[in-house]
Formats: sequence, structure tokens, C-alpha cells
Amino acid sequence: MRWKDVDFSAQTIRIEQAVYRGTVGSPKTKGSKRILPLPNPLSVALQRHQRISGTLDGLLFAITAQKSFNDTNLLNRHLKLAGKKIGADWLSWHTFRRTHATLVSQTGASPKDAQAQQGHAHISTNMDT
Repeated sequence: MRWKDVDFSAQTIRIEQAVYRGTVGSPKTKGSKRILPLPNPLSVALQRHQRISGTLDGLLFAITAQKSFNDTNLLNRHLKLAGKKIGADWLSWHTFRRTHATLVSQTGASPKDAQAQQGHAHISTNMDT
């Protein structure tokens, strides 16, 4: 995400790009482009991150102003290590996606809401997983 995609006043995040192996491009499907609600705790955390990073444009989380982190490096160097420390060796990016979908459903939201938030083109992707 880029800072221009975060609207603190409207409390939304616009998803219009994807990063794969450190390369920024278009999302896989039309449904992947979406606007998500920005919960207040996340808004506060992002505003703090913005103050610390000292930038109002560019990528939210970057190595340099225009170069993103590589998801595989983050997974192997940080997420997997943190998972091992808490006894969750199986932790992965998809673990977070599945957990999010589960938590959305537990709030009483519809499967269609989870589909929209995750950017899946077909509701069956959520229902089958």
C-alpha cells in the first residue's frame, strides 16, 4: 500500500496494487481492488508509523522510498521465527488471511463481507476454505 491509499478522515484503505516477491503490480482479479474499513486501532498505529517514518508519500512499509519489502524474506526472517518462539511453526501469510475470514464470520458478517474484504473473485473461495 501507498500512503495515498490510506484515508484517515474517511477511515478507509484503498487496495489498488499488489506486491509479489518485492515487485509492485496489479492485483490478480477485479475483486482484488477494493476499499476496506480502517479500524481505529489500526488508524492510530499507521499514524504513529507515518510520524516515525517521516514520509507522507510512497509505500507504507518499504526498504527505500519506492522499493517494497520482499514477502518471502519477511516470512522466513521474521514471521517464521516469531511463530517458533510461540510454538506456532505453521504460521504463514495465509494463516492471517484465514484467521481474518474466521473472525469476520464470528462477528456476524456474511460470507459475502469476508469475500469482499479478502478480494476474492468468487464466494466459493471463502466457503471452500
